[in-house]
Amino acid sequence: MLIVKSILDGVSSIVFASALGIGVGFSSLPVFVFQGIIVVFASQFQSILTDGMIAEMTGTGGLLLGLIGISSLLNLKKIPAASTVPAIFIAPILALVIEKFP
Repeated sequence: MLIVKSILDGVSSIVFASALGIGVGFSSLPVFVFQGIIVVFASQFQSILTDGMIAEMTGTGGLLLGLIGISSLLNLKKIPAASTVPAIFIAPILALVIEKFP
């Protein structure tokens, strides 16, 4: 998954660099640091999270992205993406509660 994402990022950076200039190349360092931090934190939480909790986080994130996209396409209401982030952390807690107390 990470290899495919890096290939997509590389191709899109070439396209952006041709349109926007050399600044795109300089932006690669903060992106590398940011994505590296995400990978390090994710590897630390791997032992804590169960498969069900990860599935709930993935589903919640996909649902939120879909709702934000549909709302934006239909000009219904602008939903700030940052306000939906807590739901991604609440979903695994609810999954844990449901697993422990069926």
